[in-house]
Amino acid sequence: MLKGLLDAYRYLGNPGFLELAFKNFSFIKNHLLLPDSSLKHTASEKGPGIPGYLEDYATLAEALICFYEVTFDEEYLSMSRKITDRAIAHFQDEDSGMFFFTSDEEEALIRRTIEVTDNVIPASNSIMAHNLFRMSRYYPSANYETLARTMLLNVHPQFENYAPNHANWMQLLLFFRDAYFEIAVVGPDYLEKAEALRQKYVPNCSLAGCKEQSQLPLLQGRFAEGKTLIYVCRNNSCQLPVETPAEALDQINNIS
Repeated sequence: MLKGLLDAYRYLGNPGFLELAFKNFSFIKNHLLLPDSSLKHTASEKGPGIPGYLEDYATLAEALICFYEVTFDEEYLSMSRKITDRAIAHFQDEDSGMFFFTSDEEEALIRRTIEVTDNVIPASNSIMAHNLFRMSRYYPSANYETLARTMLLNVHPQFENYAPNHANWMQLLLFFRDAYFEIAVVGPDYLEKAEALRQKYVPNCSLAGCKEQSQLPLLQGRFAEGKTLIYVCRNNSCQLPVETPAEALDQINNIS
């Protein structure tokens, strides 16, 4: 629901959706997200509640990336990274690189399952793989892209015979195979120019923005006094900066 509200705001521009998203996340932060970045599956006033499953970690990390791309508040991206790292530490199968549905901190189970098949909603592992891929665009020095690639290669043999059950995985395959962009908007008018870019449907991109300085590698060294510049990059290698969203979209279309 949180990601749905953010997507609705992103493409429709109705501030009511963003307001609901803030309220939704406030509840999650106050009742389900713990200080160590672990999650609860349910909120309970009569005890600790049920520990979070992989789908809880994957979907919240995904929504927080979307929150960053809508607000450019780096705290959301930082929280997403902490939740992702927590999932890697406690859900990942070191042998395969895939993620178990339950944490190793839960009571010992006879068998820990690994969910890979996309159904009405994407599988928790496919969401996690997307998160790792997108996180690698903001934190390229980490091992996130390698982890995402390993997961994709694990399920790739099933695509030919079971394509409808791997739709989210196949979108990730396209991101690896075809052009995927990082767009950085830096300068005093970054919010307005980023808003114009967000209203265009460009699923194969990660968006970042700031007024002057940022801790994100994608945004460092981009500021030019008195200008708002847009950088279209691939694998952190950027084309010459431009000043209008239309020019940036032309660069994307010319490469795609």
